[in-house]
Amino acid sequence: MSVGRGPPGIGKTTVARVLYDQISGDFQFAVFIENIRLSYMRRCHDEGLMNGERQRKMNLQRLLLSEIFNQKDIQIHHLGAVQERLKDHKVLVILDGVDQLEQLNAMAKETQWFGYGSQIIITTQDQRLLSAHGINHIYKLDLPATDEALQIFCLYAFGQKFPRDGFKKLATEFTQLAGELPLGLRVMGSYLRGMSLDEWENALPRSRTSLDGEIGEIERTLRFSYDVLSEKDKSLFLHVACLFHGFRADHVKQWLANSGLDVNHGLEVLTRKSLISSSNVGFLRMHSLLQQLGVDIVRKESIREPGKRQFLVDVNDISDVITDNAGTGTILGIMLNISKIEEDALVVEESVFDGMTNL
Repeated sequence: MSVGRGPPGIGKTTVARVLYDQISGDFQFAVFIENIRLSYMRRCHDEGLMNGERQRKMNLQRLLLSEIFNQKDIQIHHLGAVQERLKDHKVLVILDGVDQLEQLNAMAKETQWFGYGSQIIITTQDQRLLSAHGINHIYKLDLPATDEALQIFCLYAFGQKFPRDGFKKLATEFTQLAGELPLGLRVMGSYLRGMSLDEWENALPRSRTSLDGEIGEIERTLRFSYDVLSEKDKSLFLHVACLFHGFRADHVKQWLANSGLDVNHGLEVLTRKSLISSSNVGFLRMHSLLQQLGVDIVRKESIREPGKRQFLVDVNDISDVITDNAGTGTILGIMLNISKIEEDALVVEESVFDGMTNL
């Protein structure tokens, strides 16, 4: 059994699909179950089978066998069905988007369940699943190199590996905005394809500040990874995205020690789900698109009244709140980039913080 892991949008599914297309012909049976977490949830909901661990596992096995034998009405009556039906067959099974150990235990707990020469491949964000299941053949997907990222973007934007005349500067900037994340490169490149140079220039400011609109597929993909977190871990994710990206993890643990967020455990959860990482010297890192997702989530808490958001990071919003003395007890933190303020453009009186009782 082997596994590919990495953050959302890095291309795990794409790599697994290409591999499936290349080698599936070498097996008696082959199946690619894409985004298993959604397939499983949707199927269980439709059939009313969400309750009971044994029933959930049987439903997962039925899903696998139905897909591999292309038989919708397949029936199973015990948890040994996969081994019983596949132990003599050379099969290729790719389970994409695994996010629970139960899914693995139900569908591919033991390599002995499958015939000689079988290959079981999973993709996941959660590295905890790997150690819990005893998987040791791991391929971690990393971001492409800068030149390669530009080539990927250009393939979607121009149908070739290099920019058209006059577009190189903008193409480079959009590649950087995508954080060299393959999903972002594909979505942004596809969105811009066929547009004029002026249209590219007009699209740039909005792309710098939001994942909404036509490039919303990026937000939807990344948002799923956020939505499945616990409330405490969601809050910690937003703290890192808005305030603590690039800070030392030990400092963040000290600052949030009394926050009730269970920071030590929360940072472990975000790390194993590939939503954050840390450098060799302990600095917290978050991909720029995930960071933008967090900022967008907070902005949408109160679009017209920034003083009612948890965090303030936009210079103009901060200026408005301070100038209008509009801060409230909702505000937990402010990240002010001083370099973006013109000299003497912002005067801060101590009294403006009186209403920010939880700052």
